[in-house]
Amino acid sequence: MPGMDGGELAARAKDLEPALITALMASPTASHAAHELLSGYRGLPFVSKPASFTDLAEKLERLLGVSSRPAKPPRSTGAISPRRRPSGSHHS
Repeated sequence: MPGMDGGELAARAKDLEPALITALMASPTASHAAHELLSGYRGLPFVSKPASFTDLAEKLERLLGVSSRPAKPPRSTGAISPRRRPSGSHHS
């Protein structure tokens, strides 16, 4: 992204698509200048690097309002499965 930072990219993208959900990501050891830059985008969610997959998934779930946790399998309806024919017996 020559010539712009992630916050500016997010702001421009939201100008084009207001419903777009964005977040910034940076290392906690980033330079003082980077922290000052990020402070200019306080309205954007922030994820600190390195982020575990679980932490990142939880943050994205909150931002998107969804859950990535697998749904419980449907309960058995008690339906009876079709009978199988014994092998070797063919009906025409």
